[in-house]
Amino acid sequence: MSDISFDKKEKTLLKECLENEILSMKSSLVGQDMELLKERDKREKQIQKLVKKITRSETPIKVSSRKGKGRKLQYFVCERIASLFGIKFDQNDDDCPIHSREMGQHGTDVITRGKVKKLFPFSVECKCCESLQIQQWIEQARSNIEKNKSWLLVVKKKSIGQKPIVVMEWDSFEELMKQFLKN
Repeated sequence: MSDISFDKKEKTLLKECLENEILSMKSSLVGQDMELLKERDKREKQIQKLVKKITRSETPIKVSSRKGKGRKLQYFVCERIASLFGIKFDQNDDDCPIHSREMGQHGTDVITRGKVKKLFPFSVECKCCESLQIQQWIEQARSNIEKNKSWLLVVKKKSIGQKPIVVMEWDSFEELMKQFLKN
């Protein structure tokens, strides 16, 4: 069901149809045998569960939950960059050369210092959400780009898969490939 999306009118119609089916099932219970009653009860519970799921999908995620998901992705990216350099990521260690920027602050989402800053060629922007706004995110990544760096957008969307994806400009990709092919 995660691959299917409904607009508000479709969700309302679907809920009404399901609720009407429950009412219809209840009104036709007279004179039914126990086996059929058990099947109808089971079906009614499935429908109620589906209605509840549709209703929950209409409720927007809380701001604190959104920020928590974003923070988790930023930490994931910091840990992976740290592992590339053979260091341990520790958000609480002020001497750690990789940090996740606090939510709501201006600038790239991943802060690099020292050797990592010199060697890691990207300014990283992280996005973890269910509605894709690629153009807006790219504009944000470009506006936060650091000197002598390329922007890199890391996106995680549940319906795309469990692993984050990376968006970058072709020139940056081409430069990476040149470096890779030299070695």
